[in-house]
Amino acid sequence: MTAISLRRVVVTLMLSAAATAVACLAVATPSWAHAELVHASPGNGQTLQYPPERLRLQFTEPVSLAGDGVRLFTSTGSTVHIGAPVHPASDQTTVDVPLPEALAHGRYAVAWRVVSADGHPVSGALTFNIGVPGAAAPVTVPAPPPDSGATAYGITRWFGFAALALLVGTAFFLVYAWPGGARKPMARRLLWSGWAASVAAVVASGLMYGPYLTGTSLSRTLDGQLIAETANTRLGTALGVRLALLLMLGPVIWYGLRWLAQARALNPRTSVVLSVAVLVTGAVLAITWGAAGHSATGTLSGAALVSDVVHLTGMAVWLGGLVVLALALLPTRDVASMRAAVPRFSSAAAASVAALIATGVFQAWRQVRTMPALLTTPYGRLLLLKVAAVLVILALAAAARASVKKHYADRHSGPDPHQLYYFRRGITREVLLALAVLGISAALVNSEPAHSAYAAAQVGPPTPAAQTGTPVPPGLVAFDAGGPAGRGLLAFEVQPRRVGATGVHVSVLDRDSRPMAVPDVKVTLSLPAKDLGPIPVPVQAAGDGHFFGTATFPIAGKWEAAVTIRVSEVDQTTLRLPLEFS
Repeated sequence: MTAISLRRVVVTLMLSAAATAVACLAVATPSWAHAELVHASPGNGQTLQYPPERLRLQFTEPVSLAGDGVRLFTSTGSTVHIGAPVHPASDQTTVDVPLPEALAHGRYAVAWRVVSADGHPVSGALTFNIGVPGAAAPVTVPAPPPDSGATAYGITRWFGFAALALLVGTAFFLVYAWPGGARKPMARRLLWSGWAASVAAVVASGLMYGPYLTGTSLSRTLDGQLIAETANTRLGTALGVRLALLLMLGPVIWYGLRWLAQARALNPRTSVVLSVAVLVTGAVLAITWGAAGHSATGTLSGAALVSDVVHLTGMAVWLGGLVVLALALLPTRDVASMRAAVPRFSSAAAASVAALIATGVFQAWRQVRTMPALLTTPYGRLLLLKVAAVLVILALAAAARASVKKHYADRHSGPDPHQLYYFRRGITREVLLALAVLGISAALVNSEPAHSAYAAAQVGPPTPAAQTGTPVPPGLVAFDAGGPAGRGLLAFEVQPRRVGATGVHVSVLDRDSRPMAVPDVKVTLSLPAKDLGPIPVPVQAAGDGHFFGTATFPIAGKWEAAVTIRVSEVDQTTLRLPLEFS
């Protein structure tokens, strides 16, 4: 590889990794809408006469446990030592946590964090009381460690996608289009680089997954407990299977390269058999991706898994083949080899792109479903960005295919150096854009699907008074939920303002400060510094625009109330209001 080519590859990898990090930072929030808590015992806000023996959490789908996934706090903010969370026999949707026998009377808060079936962390909180809630002392809550695991994990996923493409794409290119390439040092290096990078990506993913699940910093990457817990997750199993397959492939690659290098030519039947073998191998590796991702959950999961496997395999054949073409075949200036290999690869690439489009449309429909979800969620916006990049790639691919038909199909002539230069430059651009698309894909896998994100409450800051066009009286907050009658004012009261049980009053007013009838109001409480919440607060309607309920603030600190106001079937907004208790 020349110095210029090496610099180009290094710059490409750095830019793609940076793009992946930015995309992952844009969506690096936990997924709240996959596995949902449907029952808790003790229930949220429940007062018990005697200490419970255990805490039970039941979810809508199977979950796995992430590190210290369940934490119990007293009213002073101190942590209570509890038993290890476990699943009851044959019930992966339920989590049981043994509690100490000597729990004193008072208020308690539970923060839980589990792993949904598609590999995303899901979090929440609840409170309960034992006997008469005791007095609470002020508490200084430590800030949580920075959550850098999601970004690092997203980058390792991009690295794994790129490695899979290099491994499978190079192998397919050699057996289907260019068997003589096995004698070229660059082609052999690309194949072995794909294999080694795939093994490294498995190890890196296994190390980064633990901090991602627990929401901790990368300082715990080598934490033995986190590594052991990762191995017990669905993703950990998939990574173990993938690593075993890759290690078994090592001797096969070594023998296959020697055999191809010694063979003068492959007859059509042998070429087809070897090509199918490579595709099957790539599909088996791709299954280890799909079985631990979005395809494993939701409706049509079987069809989604097949689509995911076809999508990944098609991507690998196309992108990996482009890399071999740009870095190994075209630099040889071997016109005879180009006349044979380039048209064959061009046909395979066209079939791969067709498979990518078909499966991509199906996956987009399954994860998005509606236009609002496409336009208003991080997943939807990333998907639109990916579609735009793919359209540019398709234009470059069409130009490349036209060049192949014009300059490589004739057996008696071939591309001159000028034509070869422009063809290689176009292929390089195609590879660069494809690597960027891989970064977006890694971020999409790491984010919550659009349809479930859209179904959850849409969170936004309070609308400033200047945007409402109406002066806001003191003590009120302006909001705009959209729609013809979506603007109004919110009054939120907590009386008495204290740690423990207290009353919550919500008044929704129109722009003239008159009571405004709305279909629904929801209230949740969170303590960000303690990673506690959201804790739902049931409220009841008491006339037009007025709602009341009872909330329990178990710990002093800087709380945040999220008030969701729904003004119609489709229009709603959420206001976040600070509440401090000392």
